[in-house]
Amino acid sequence: MNKTIFRLCITLLLFIFLFSCSANKDKEQVQYGYLRLEGSMANREAYVDGQSVGIDPEYDANTIPLRVGTHYLEIRSKNRILLADDIVIEPNKVTQVTVP
Repeated sequence: MNKTIFRLCITLLLFIFLFSCSANKDKEQVQYGYLRLEGSMANREAYVDGQSVGIDPEYDANTIPLRVGTHYLEIRSKNRILLADDIVIEPNKVTQVTVP
């Protein structure tokens, strides 16, 4: 009888532990939104927070997934900055920026 109660207690504690771990993961999930660059990117480069982001210069609407929050966007052409601005990315939303 004592072994059965002991096993039940251990099993119950294990379930509580596993449940609490999975509940914390939901809170820690990183949320993403999207930056959409509208306009021709021919002879242009896009940088977010100082890092070059891959864009297709042949496509007039590039969409880039980014973490939620404020980011610094630069559009450059031949080492000239055409646009420099802070953008705010919201969860599961698209922030549109027109390329100069």
